[in-house]
Amino acid sequence: MSRDAEPVSMTVYRKPDGTWWVRLWDDSFRIMGEWPIRWNGDGSFQQEGLNHVVRFLPEGYACANWEYADDGSYTALLYRRYPGF
Repeated sequence: MSRDAEPVSMTVYRKPDGTWWVRLWDDSFRIMGEWPIRWNGDGSFQQEGLNHVVRFLPEGYACANWEYADDGSYTALLYRRYPGF
């Protein structure tokens, strides 16, 4: 049975060259997409970094509960928004 992959989480991480990237994961933990973001690490992620990430959310989805990992990355779960929100 074939089905479309469902996005389930988003990770923001820093590459060795110092650039920050956002990665979208599907429900099988495969990478659905990966894009650079303009945030340079200045300010806190919650106050500055998120402003550069929200445009990469899939249409109809929102994110919640960003968590900081020991490797310096941030990950959040995605959930479907109700129509009209």
